[in-house]
Amino acid sequence: MISRRLLAGVAVGAFVLAALVASAAIFRPDRAIRVATGFAAHTACASIFVSGFDPQTVFTETTGRAGIRRLRWVLGYHLDRTGKTVDASVAGLFGSRAAFHDGFGCVLLHGPNEPYLLKSDIDALKTPKSPPLLPEIAGAAIVEPSDPKLKAALDHAFEEPATPPFRRTKAVVVVHEGTVIAERYADGIGVDTPLLGFSMTKSVVNALIGVLTQQGRISPSFPAPIPEWRGAADPRREIEVEHLLRMTTGLALDETNSGVSMVTPSA
Repeated sequence: MISRRLLAGVAVGAFVLAALVASAAIFRPDRAIRVATGFAAHTACASIFVSGFDPQTVFTETTGRAGIRRLRWVLGYHLDRTGKTVDASVAGLFGSRAAFHDGFGCVLLHGPNEPYLLKSDIDALKTPKSPPLLPEIAGAAIVEPSDPKLKAALDHAFEEPATPPFRRTKAVVVVHEGTVIAERYADGIGVDTPLLGFSMTKSVVNALIGVLTQQGRISPSFPAPIPEWRGAADPRREIEVEHLLRMTTGLALDETNSGVSMVTPSA
């Protein structure tokens, strides 16, 4: 004969199991882990093929970031220098691949289809069509700080603590009233080394969109140029360029780059 205590225990266990299944369906830990592998693959790809950094150093620093550090013991990567791709996975699962394209940098690949790339003459784009409107903000030589307090601030920026999280500062450039007044770079990095811009890139992209709008070549009210969003029943087809610029797309995204704590769009 089954006791009421046993029945109650079974009921609680079933409830907990159902709650766990429901949570997994909502929060999709597989997607969260794939965010981590995607971030690792893209960062490694850009740092290796764009900046020219050492692959093992890049991956060690990337997997040392907060959040992703929890997966570092099972997070691995494969570098294909011929195909210019980087694959990252967790114990061989939840893999992500990033590919380098000359003139465009690295992009994550989703599915078998290659990403859409503008058909542009990269060499022609690199050639200025008109003289710059503003003078150079610094000469060829590295600008040393003249203010002792500013020098102390740069010293602090490049000092590494004894224990994680490490700073791993690559470069600091201080601009005041349109002129560089101080700069410093890590070993192996200089004025001409291309580096990941992260959120600083947003300001550059906004300015470029403004220039293209002024030239009549684009409008912020245009639909976002992402083919995967153009389906007739896809609500993302309503997202405009301006929404992307203002980060008001309505997509569910927690921008933390922390892998398992990140929520990716469900649509």
